[in-house]
Amino acid sequence: MIKTLLIEKNAEYKSLILNQLKMIENVSLALVLDEFQKERDYGEFDLIIFDLDKKNFDFYISLKEKYPNINYIALLDNIYGNKNANLNSIQNIIIKPVIFEILKNTIEQFNFKRNKAKVFSIFSPKKATGKTTLALNLAFEISRKTLKKVLIIDFNKQNDTQKYLFDEVNIPTQIDFDNLNNTNIEKYFLKYELENDLNLYFLNLSEIKEKQTKIINILKNYFDFIITDCSNITEPKTLEILYNSDLVLLLALLNQKSVDVVQKCYEIFDKINYNNDKIKLIINRTANNSYGEIEEFENKIGQRRVFNTIVNNFLVLDDSINQKIPLYKINPNSNIFKAFSKIADDILKIDFESLQNKNKNEIIFDDEFYALLKRMGD
Repeated sequence: MIKTLLIEKNAEYKSLILNQLKMIENVSLALVLDEFQKERDYGEFDLIIFDLDKKNFDFYISLKEKYPNINYIALLDNIYGNKNANLNSIQNIIIKPVIFEILKNTIEQFNFKRNKAKVFSIFSPKKATGKTTLALNLAFEISRKTLKKVLIIDFNKQNDTQKYLFDEVNIPTQIDFDNLNNTNIEKYFLKYELENDLNLYFLNLSEIKEKQTKIINILKNYFDFIITDCSNITEPKTLEILYNSDLVLLLALLNQKSVDVVQKCYEIFDKINYNNDKIKLIINRTANNSYGEIEEFENKIGQRRVFNTIVNNFLVLDDSINQKIPLYKINPNSNIFKAFSKIADDILKIDFESLQNKNKNEIIFDDEFYALLKRMGD
């Protein structure tokens, strides 16, 4: 569906366009406004249809620069159109009153397969489960296999991702997201330079405490894949990141304590109406012959399936960490590299269009919800 925003202050025109949009296939009218709201995040929309006048012309230009993947249609009065000299910068113009066939044909000419970045969040409710290692090697493999632009975001205060990728460097911590665009984006991100065949970038957002959804929606316009290394689930910012991810990789170990913790995680995900199909359980540090234990683990957590496993191979992994070099360069024949490679392959096969949250209502942080978080932290 084409997620559409209509901005029109004239009640008569607004009613006319709303009725026309209802008759155009695949158009989903998500929001109607009287005018642009300058503080709003517009990254969620595929199409913005707006009433253009002298007052909002400059804002439209800045919006197009900030969200280059959105399609725009400007609704123009004849009088204003004749006087304005900057119409060449406008993507598409329809003169009022809007004629249905013109609106329909204009929308149908767009390519709405924008392929905004898919967001994969690596999460574990307990420390020392290998979360950062999974985030890094998944990023390495997706970048290597797709040749596309991959961003790793470290939301974890330990900054383990940064320590793995880089020596002591100055990481930008204050980012002007409201004025981010194609020309200044490079100065905020560190590019992983040790392997020229990887189009891999890093961003440290460990100090960010709010507006995670807005920030990620902006970044999705500039990258093909975003992989987040999340912090503890008891922090509201982590829940917001997970809720707005295309996929959550829940990492656990093969023991009874992990069984209890994973069950609590699923309780929390159910509470925020998260689609369980978007949660992929990965068991780390397994032995080569642990199939029976994995089946038992699945039975204990309510028949939920394990998505993948990662075998334990500390020596190869330690070499990769110390040299800051991906596993495929250290030992492409190792069982641990093959495990990360398989995870990347399986993720890239997923039909993400079929995975949606049950609804998009706000998360309800009530007493029952906080009780769940408290039990998680115990």
